[in-house]
Amino acid sequence: CKIESIGRQWDQAKELILTSDAKFIFLDNIQLLFPQTASKQQYEANLSLLKELKYLATDHQKVIILASQLSRKLESRSSKKPKITDFYQNEPLEEIADIIMMLYRPAYYGFTEGIDGEDVRNQAILSLVKSNYSPLFEMIVEFDKSIPCFFWT
Repeated sequence: CKIESIGRQWDQAKELILTSDAKFIFLDNIQLLFPQTASKQQYEANLSLLKELKYLATDHQKVIILASQLSRKLESRSSKKPKITDFYQNEPLEEIADIIMMLYRPAYYGFTEGIDGEDVRNQAILSLVKSNYSPLFEMIVEFDKSIPCFFWT
């Protein structure tokens, strides 16, 4: 496993994908790679970038994992659990991605007990909310904040 850090430029990310022998590429905070254009063209520009990423992944036989921030509208819901509609309006991730997974940590929002009274302070819910390959699911994973790391048993 090799971790390379790149800057916030699309050209650097593309170069990493083209030249790295890694089979898995993780791009954190995808918003930093999106071009900043006028709002009318933002969606189309982002769609074009994501299509190119998908092409590069297919053409070079790599798995590209994107991490995205969500809009703050989930803060106004009582459950705080993210939904696929919480992506920013100009992010066509749902349209392009083959798989979309979301993590939700109840303790982050101050919830310490689940519906049945169980302790959820070290738990997270991993939800598969879109898949072109398998049924959708949710599973409980443990969160170790000292690392930080998610794991399941």
